[in-house]
Amino acid sequence: MMIETWESDLKGWIVSNDNTFTDVTSEIKRKYSKIDDDWIVVEIAIPISIFGDVTNPALKVSFVLTGGSDGTLQWFSDVAPDQDVPSWNKWGGAVAPAILTRFIFWSPDQPLEIQIVDTEFSYDQYILNKKATLIASFIGLNSFYGQKKFEEYYSKYQDINKELEEYYIPPEVGDKIYEYNNEVTDILKQYQEGITKISLPGQAFIGAFKIYRSYTDLREIVLEMEEILENAKRGQYERKEYMEELAKNLTKTIDGNLDDWSVEPVAVDDVGYGQDGANLKALYVDYDDQFLYIAITTENKASWRIAYGVSLDYKDGGYTTGQDSWGRKVDFSRGIDAQLYFFWNGEFFDDKGTSTITSAQLVLWNGAGWEYRDLQWVGFYNYTGSADDGLQTLEIAIPWSELGGKPKQISVVAYVTGQGVGDSAVDSLPLQDAVKDTDPGQEWGDADTFTEFATVTIE
Repeated sequence: MMIETWESDLKGWIVSNDNTFTDVTSEIKRKYSKIDDDWIVVEIAIPISIFGDVTNPALKVSFVLTGGSDGTLQWFSDVAPDQDVPSWNKWGGAVAPAILTRFIFWSPDQPLEIQIVDTEFSYDQYILNKKATLIASFIGLNSFYGQKKFEEYYSKYQDINKELEEYYIPPEVGDKIYEYNNEVTDILKQYQEGITKISLPGQAFIGAFKIYRSYTDLREIVLEMEEILENAKRGQYERKEYMEELAKNLTKTIDGNLDDWSVEPVAVDDVGYGQDGANLKALYVDYDDQFLYIAITTENKASWRIAYGVSLDYKDGGYTTGQDSWGRKVDFSRGIDAQLYFFWNGEFFDDKGTSTITSAQLVLWNGAGWEYRDLQWVGFYNYTGSADDGLQTLEIAIPWSELGGKPKQISVVAYVTGQGVGDSAVDSLPLQDAVKDTDPGQEWGDADTFTEFATVTIE
């Protein structure tokens, strides 16, 4: 292809193998501009489709600043890339036609790399050479790095297996470890085949690939087993079995459905106070010999990113002022001995969230500070809700043993706060002035003191 452009216009032709020219000017887009009267910029856009069926759209290009031709000589002021034009005289004239022998090469597989090539350059050969270089690099890399990484991961795998012998592992996790061990046996066989082949002529690439697959597959198994070991160290597997046994003593099904609740709510919002995504309706409290049961219902119409808190007073002392266990600006007229917090990951500005509870904690006041416990390992909870209407019901069961024993009475307040540290409450049960003393939009960031609680006598 040949393109000529000047200040006011542009012409372009496709040049065939028999040196015939086809005018394609109408297919080419051009933009011309000047910069500080010293530089001229010409941008040209050529659709690949005008070249027909092109499988490898790479380019070899030369740029020439020319002053035209008289038929015998043609005049150049510059050529890119730099080269000696045959028969170029001192005035820039060259015998027509001037023959260019060096080109700028560009290909889409390496858009930031520009090479200078000659007329003998072949794109197909370039691709073959490039593939050969990559294959050689892959073989070389796995001859050293691949073997080193496999040995590193295999040593980790052996250490983890040995350390796991010191901890309790439940049967289902033991079955998974057994599967991993069988996989590692196959991986080890594959690795040994790779070591043998990588040094054989004609099979080095196959060997390198087997080594690569071996250490990457082993790495994934090591990561999984590291997680198993960490869980075992934390006693999570023993705790899981303990929770499964504890659940057998529940007298309610903790599923977010309150059909099996027979008690009346201890607090109800009869006036419809609240905001679309922060609107509490009713608070329920029940108990048996082993558990405290709490349930909340809402009238949410949207899924907002907020926190649901429940604060409990059941003994002398407790937290009253400052920032509570989740850093919310809520104070209490009664001493709070424990808090339950649930993070509802709803919409927050442009982030849609998951519209699920992503964090749930039981937090105990020890007289000097808060002790945090993941609720799934000390109690039970479940809920209903969606991205359309946020949390709808929340059902909770806490063993009395986690609260230090069964008290004679317990006082409860539930509330909704903003999603972050420093936020305050915007709705509560029992409903009270603390969440209504400023405009709803300002209520998220003020400071609140709860003075009204629902008190239940424990028999």
